[in-house]
Amino acid sequence: MSPLFVGPANSTNKFLGNLSSDPGSGNAEGDLYFNTTDNVLKEYDGSAWNNVNKPGPGESQSTAIESDTQAALWASKNSNPGYPWVKISGIDGGNGSGNAFQIFSEYTDSKLFCLAGRFAGGDNAASNSGANKIRWSVCRNPNLTSSGNQNDWGSGTHVFNNTLDFSTGSDATDAGKSARTALWNHSTSKTLFKFLNLDQSGSGDLVYNMSNTESWSTRMKTRGYGGGTDYGQNDTAVRTGSVLASSVSQGTKEGSNMNNIYAGTTDGESASAGSNDVFMIMFDADAGFSGTDSTGMGWKRSGFDSQWPRVDGNGGTTPTFDTSNNNSDSGNNYYGVVAQNSSNGDMRNVSNGIITMLVEVY
Repeated sequence: MSPLFVGPANSTNKFLGNLSSDPGSGNAEGDLYFNTTDNVLKEYDGSAWNNVNKPGPGESQSTAIESDTQAALWASKNSNPGYPWVKISGIDGGNGSGNAFQIFSEYTDSKLFCLAGRFAGGDNAASNSGANKIRWSVCRNPNLTSSGNQNDWGSGTHVFNNTLDFSTGSDATDAGKSARTALWNHSTSKTLFKFLNLDQSGSGDLVYNMSNTESWSTRMKTRGYGGGTDYGQNDTAVRTGSVLASSVSQGTKEGSNMNNIYAGTTDGESASAGSNDVFMIMFDADAGFSGTDSTGMGWKRSGFDSQWPRVDGNGGTTPTFDTSNNNSDSGNNYYGVVAQNSSNGDMRNVSNGIITMLVEVY
């Protein structure tokens, strides 16, 4: 085809149409053509052909990722995991429902996963749930939303550290920064778990196939023992909630202790006992809560009032935030965010441990 001359009268600039490679002669500075091999528009600068800069998927607000296909293109050209722009139907990431926003993400297992929750073992900062409790504090009933009973496990719309890029810099390894995003309430059938400074870290990330397609808030509100309204189950016996997942589509479990994810477990001791052990989410081989092989998020070894951990049950004070690091059990009346190698009677905090949960979004 004949070239199309562009610009003012007598201009020598040409648009050469679609070509599979750079033209080698007859070029003028400012000439353009579309390279069908690389699928990019190219411009001649007087000595060489260069790509015309255009943001790819996820690289700008106007080119936000809206599908796994676009996510694959983003991952092929950018750091993965990373901090792309995404657009997810029904999700308000801070710019209005359904609008583009940036979030810590990873493309793996042919899917884009975006941050829903981050559990940092050294984080005792107050959640902005409104209950004046630490982030990811154990609670008895995730369904409660009345004043003073709001929590991080249910369907509250509050967020914290949701705009941080946990893929790079000091934030990536900061065990003092938990996070909760709008995607805690996003229905999903797969969850990517990333582990730092934990036994599973040596074996890598795990993508679990969830037993039910639903949000994490729904799981926590309905899948705990007896329907999810009482994670304490005081004055009973060891009780464990439903299996949330047992199979992985990607990754290698470091042992059978990672076989199942449960919606909480408790030793069922009295609410006034300083040794009532509770996990809100637990990885374990079985529901026995024995064998010092349980890993979990949101834990306590203390009494319980109607909603929160207490030293002596109702009327008691808040337990001590555990700052130990995978040592033997610290004793009664402690609580924390991440623990591993634990069991009934032996809760072992990991102050530098981090478990990050990213959910499938398309």
